[in-house]
Amino acid sequence: MCFYRHGSRPPCPDFSPNAVENKGKARALFEFAAEQGAAVREIDAEIVERFFGSLRADGKANGTLYNYYTAIGSLSAWGRHPRRSLFVGELLDGIPRPKQNKPRLRYLTKHQAAVAWRTVRRFAPSIERHFLLALWTGARREEIPSMDWSDLFRDQTGRLWIRIRNFKTNSERPVPIAPRLGRRLVRWGMGRRGRESGPIAAPALVASTLGQHLTDLVAEHPEGMPMFGGLRAHATGNGWHLLRHTFGSWAAQAGVDIRVIKEWMGHKSIQTTMIYAAVRPSTSAELIDRL
Repeated sequence: MCFYRHGSRPPCPDFSPNAVENKGKARALFEFAAEQGAAVREIDAEIVERFFGSLRADGKANGTLYNYYTAIGSLSAWGRHPRRSLFVGELLDGIPRPKQNKPRLRYLTKHQAAVAWRTVRRFAPSIERHFLLALWTGARREEIPSMDWSDLFRDQTGRLWIRIRNFKTNSERPVPIAPRLGRRLVRWGMGRRGRESGPIAAPALVASTLGQHLTDLVAEHPEGMPMFGGLRAHATGNGWHLLRHTFGSWAAQAGVDIRVIKEWMGHKSIQTTMIYAAVRPSTSAELIDRL
């Protein structure tokens, strides 16, 4: 909602490039201005500076402050249009740009993954299949319940693949099955009569339920879930995304081309995949060790 006084009611901002996210940040600025007794048309750089001071007092990180800074910059440019003249001057005059946090890649080592798998198998066997599918295919949490036996196929060389479907984007991507996961699929019944179709993992565990299962497991057995304990407790999807990052990191460490990793992960942009470039072998000569 927007706040106006004196009968002044210009249209609510709808500015690019991220209108939905920016609207939320604009709303926070408008609400702060209203608390200061200022209407939208009275917002200036001084009010914005006090707004950033309140964000810092609330303990907002640099990355969050940077997002507010860019959103308010877009809002300011939108409001300076001659047909709008919504604000008093440039909103960011004299306000230093916050530092943008570089994304930090977190992933499991092979030993940490083995320890976590044993913990899942012992204390939460209902999500074991989901855990291994995420770890060895890089599937998103919401993609795992829809994995079906009919999605498995072999290419001309006999290598086993799986089609991972994303219903949000209405797309699918093929991902090769690692030998360790392939052996586990055989134990789960791959190739047996009656296994031509049907969910690989329990479909009753939807994405939100999976998140809570993993969060509870980390809380009850932190020693058996290394690297998971540092994740925010309320972000139930973070643990599953750590498994996804682990798959991407292991692929990069094995020397897989970053463009191939992009296809396996289902990223829209190569820039998203470039986070895994930091863990690739430093020189091409190191790839000989993979032979």
